[in-house]
Amino acid sequence: MKSVLEGVAYIHEKSIIHRDLKPENILLESDKADCTDVKIVDFGLSAVFNLRQGKAATEKAGTLLYMAPEQVTKSNYAKKVDMWACGIIMYQLLTKGQHPCYSKGEGCEAYIRKLNEIDQKPIQWKFPSNFSPLAQDLFLKLCSWPSNKRYDA
Repeated sequence: MKSVLEGVAYIHEKSIIHRDLKPENILLESDKADCTDVKIVDFGLSAVFNLRQGKAATEKAGTLLYMAPEQVTKSNYAKKVDMWACGIIMYQLLTKGQHPCYSKGEGCEAYIRKLNEIDQKPIQWKFPSNFSPLAQDLFLKLCSWPSNKRYDA
């Protein structure tokens, strides 16, 4: 995750929001056993942001299961949507692909409803036993709500 976060920090320094971070858009160098050389790809949905000029993105773009609540609700958002996606990816890496708040067969509508109602009903995250307290803390800071409480890269 460190290498992914470093890559995200780099694109954020360039004023780019990826908006579609997911495992399929993270490539690993094939001859590196430690998986530290990663490439973030597929910038087709990315956007340039400039909050100093009052420009935040509002369009719903990306893959639903990796979208932050502010993307799903089409609220103003910026680079911290990528951090939410990093949290979801981290959770999946530590749970062999499970999503922290979506179960297969649940239907996308239920997931959208969870994110739309996050102000009234905060998500109750569940962690398997292999999640260390440090991993839980990092995940919770990557997937904090509201987004101003979320870590940046």
